[in-house]
Amino acid sequence: AELYRDSHPFVYKCTAITNKGDNLDRYLLGRQFMVVIVVFCVNMSGGPLGDAELWGFPSWLSNIFLQTGLAMILFTCNVGQLNTQVNASLCMLDFINNYFAYFTLWVAMAIEFSGLLHSSYLVQMLVAALAGKKIESNEEPRNMMQNLFFYARCILSLAILIGCFAVTLEALFAGKTTMWEGVVLTLQSLSSSIPHVRGGMLE
Repeated sequence: AELYRDSHPFVYKCTAITNKGDNLDRYLLGRQFMVVIVVFCVNMSGGPLGDAELWGFPSWLSNIFLQTGLAMILFTCNVGQLNTQVNASLCMLDFINNYFAYFTLWVAMAIEFSGLLHSSYLVQMLVAALAGKKIESNEEPRNMMQNLFFYARCILSLAILIGCFAVTLEALFAGKTTMWEGVVLTLQSLSSSIPHVRGGMLE
């Protein structure tokens, strides 16, 4: 890190934070939440009306690109995600050597600190226990007060997660989703759960 302390000061500040203890894991947790929020906001702002038409396209073509959200997915991937990832992979130091990257880092850290996503740590513990492996940490073991604060946030996060799950199930059973009419509840449940599992595997 000392190699670019003077040439890339913001990169140095960022890495000084992320390379300390388990901060990189904390950043990734908050960062992923920010990515999901951005994608959902893009989908909400660009989602078409139910009877939307465009340029006189036939209904089947409009359904493919508009109603399914494919056009917004392609636009978001190509303009908002993939090109920045390619540029960042080629020019890593230059890409994050700015105020915005430094600000984003602290926002991600604040999101993780809030405890909103701490149920992920419970899942991590469960998977590690099932695999018979110990979770390795770059920090000293937590003391009693730190454990109390940590598990309090885990309980809060778990309560929020259960509430979100209940709302999602209620919407599925009540038919209050944007799924096409006539699709049975089993397929709706699978179409909702499989992308979650697949997305986790891709991450």
